[in-house]
Amino acid sequence: MNIRFLFLLIFILNTVICGAQETIIFISPSSKTNSLKSDSYTNTTTKLLSLPFIDDFSYPFSYPNQTLWNDKHVFINTVFGKNEKTIGVATFDALTKNGEHYPDASTSPYIADYLTSNPINLHSYIPVYRSDKLYIYTSKYEQLTSNMFLVKNNNYVAVEQGYQYTALDTIYEFNGSQYTAIQDSIYTFENGVYSYIEGSYTHTPHYFEYSKNDSLALSFYYQSAGYGDEPEENDSIVLEFYSPANREGLFINEIAQTWVELYNATEHPVNIANYFLLPEPLDSILLHDTIEKYTLQSSIIAPYSHSIIPTTEITITQLTHAFLYLIAADSTVVDSVTSNVELSSTLFYARIPDGSTQWKSTTTPSPNTCNPNWIHIWSTSEATNSTFKHQYIPITSAEFFRKGFRFRFKNYASVSNDLSHARNQDFWNLDMVWLDAHRKSSEPNIPDVAFVKSLTQLYKSFSSVPLNHFLFVPRNDFRMTLETAFENFDSKARQVSFNFSVSKKHTNESLIFPTNTWLIPAYTYAEEIDILSSFNVDFYDFIAQDVGVYERGTYEFKHYFSDNENFLSEELRWNDTNRVSFNLDNYYAYDDGVPEAGYGLRNAPMGRVAYKYSMLTPDTLKAIDIYFNPTLYANAIFFNLCVWEMQENGMPGELLYYMPGETVKHESTLYTPTTYTIKQDGILTDDIGGIYLEGDYFIGWQQPYDVLLNVGLDLKSTIRKKLFFNLGYEWEESVQSGALMMRPVFGKLTGKQSPIETYVANNSVYVYPSLANTTIHIQSAEEIVWYKIYSIHGQMLLTGTENHIQIGHLSQGFYSVQILTKNGNVYTKSFVKK
Repeated sequence: MNIRFLFLLIFILNTVICGAQETIIFISPSSKTNSLKSDSYTNTTTKLLSLPFIDDFSYPFSYPNQTLWNDKHVFINTVFGKNEKTIGVATFDALTKNGEHYPDASTSPYIADYLTSNPINLHSYIPVYRSDKLYIYTSKYEQLTSNMFLVKNNNYVAVEQGYQYTALDTIYEFNGSQYTAIQDSIYTFENGVYSYIEGSYTHTPHYFEYSKNDSLALSFYYQSAGYGDEPEENDSIVLEFYSPANREGLFINEIAQTWVELYNATEHPVNIANYFLLPEPLDSILLHDTIEKYTLQSSIIAPYSHSIIPTTEITITQLTHAFLYLIAADSTVVDSVTSNVELSSTLFYARIPDGSTQWKSTTTPSPNTCNPNWIHIWSTSEATNSTFKHQYIPITSAEFFRKGFRFRFKNYASVSNDLSHARNQDFWNLDMVWLDAHRKSSEPNIPDVAFVKSLTQLYKSFSSVPLNHFLFVPRNDFRMTLETAFENFDSKARQVSFNFSVSKKHTNESLIFPTNTWLIPAYTYAEEIDILSSFNVDFYDFIAQDVGVYERGTYEFKHYFSDNENFLSEELRWNDTNRVSFNLDNYYAYDDGVPEAGYGLRNAPMGRVAYKYSMLTPDTLKAIDIYFNPTLYANAIFFNLCVWEMQENGMPGELLYYMPGETVKHESTLYTPTTYTIKQDGILTDDIGGIYLEGDYFIGWQQPYDVLLNVGLDLKSTIRKKLFFNLGYEWEESVQSGALMMRPVFGKLTGKQSPIETYVANNSVYVYPSLANTTIHIQSAEEIVWYKIYSIHGQMLLTGTENHIQIGHLSQGFYSVQILTKNGNVYTKSFVKK
């Protein structure tokens, strides 16, 4: 019987231990923040976009370029794309802007993120020319000289630099002291023929209409998963086109009970200040009322865009019928709707498509966005196997050759049923979106030189250290070799000159070091290796001089090149710059601040995770920062926060800090960790106000029950041999790669961090010593009703009412003490039995 029982016990324990495991959950680039994703916004651009439309998402912002795009759902980043065409991608995921479920989320595919263009003129265009290939005619044709200039972004720029020129631009001649406008005809030279640029003499536009013969096309690169989770077979990414009605004007476009949408179908912004929106004809209004109460406030509506007018603005609680007049300031009727269709909270009246002469009742409102008439163009559910695939979409249908054309991408996602896993599956990455005329499918890429590989951290040990520890960083710990890659997508060789710089974001000071110049052959991928020491690059002292002057600082390393052959607009040259930041704050970190995944233990109640750090110089631990990925788990998730010393075998040893009952929390800003300050009750040493540390140590947690904590994990980090776990008996080194977003905090805490709790004599309840052998004592300003002592596994071992408790018979380890006072207060304290 005993033998059989023992065999059964071993089998059960073995089953539990074998079932326990480390778990990685791929997470979303979204977060509980409005700064990452947002609904569509009011377009404030002052003109209709013209071709080319180019975006390769290489700019250092987390949201799409609002000059080009109408919403902020997707995440612009350099971390989720794998083998991207140029640095930076737009990432689609399964969560809202707040890191939460979409309302219609389910295990079946649902629409998640959108990426919608601003309105584009696909009807007509003014030809664009290179400024370094222009001519004037006196007695003969002469190319514009080096003393000729254009104005770009309010600055004079030399025409020989190859900027964009149209007939609307003025060319200036510089005589050494002033710029004088040239009034002359401008010519181009192509195929042996000089041709006059229509309108160049008078600076008036000459428009040409697009047709299918102009070879318009939209192309892009797409990737499933990347460094995120692979979409399910029924999930997809979709491309849609939109064309408004082919007419111009300012229209009442959609009507709801509590708002009215106006639509500006013109090429210029319209200010509706002093317009009137009337619920009946003007002559009827004047019989019993004044028109002033229906006056609209100042609001500028961008070309082919929308504006929402709340009915309260015209002193109406709600509309009951679709009957409205839009009157200009001079009393001219601009537009009217007199169908008298009844409205309700679920029934709306709209022009479909925007600006149409046809009205339709609809149950799907679209305030401030295009009324529903999107046309499906392309979609895929195909896995791309870590590569980016190219898609080329010719635009040949006449219905799209209109002003106000838009296109958009959207993704379909689906969710799993495990509530402790983030609802963040089904990643898609987008790169190099290019809409233009005169395209060829055989030329998939913009004729440009671009970085295609991101710059990695230069400090080999950490991504961040406390600023006041920097002087203990060895100079040779900085990697002085830059390994980057770039590609010439042009059909001709391009010469580029590289530079390296270090800038202080907190003072705007910079050091700039020229490095190499390369002639890159046509259609060539190249890897650049710059040995910074060969160019006398030295930035250590530049950083070190801030120690003792500032509490924190951010330092940006940039590797960039100039390319005088680049014909793109200035704002499209983001891919010429590779950047990485080095933060010197009050914490150590291995991660880059963006979690591609989540880490935790499953099937491991009382499992422990330890994360190894090494001190540059002794200091006192004040707090631990932890970033938890948002999940759909509705209940509070508790964990026990731990700090261990390191044993001689390199594994976690004796506990230095143990605080049970901490809860998983999420901050309201993008990828911001929660700060867990060190509490005096959890300190198991003689330290007061923190834990004095030197050398190697571990921070981590113990989880009292089986639920995934889902701590952020930076998969792109190359850090190794820092993560350990214990499922019950012994510590093991983790096989998972990447850096946990757990950071020890030292020195002065920031404003958002709570002060350290310290013991004072009149605390209500105090248990001491925290490290005991035979006896513990309860000091209380309140009368004790009872105490209960629990093991680390939650088993109650002792209970009583006395203030002095004998614990000599207890085994070594950690114990918690629950105390009830006569005032009805319950306190939880802890101690370690030696």
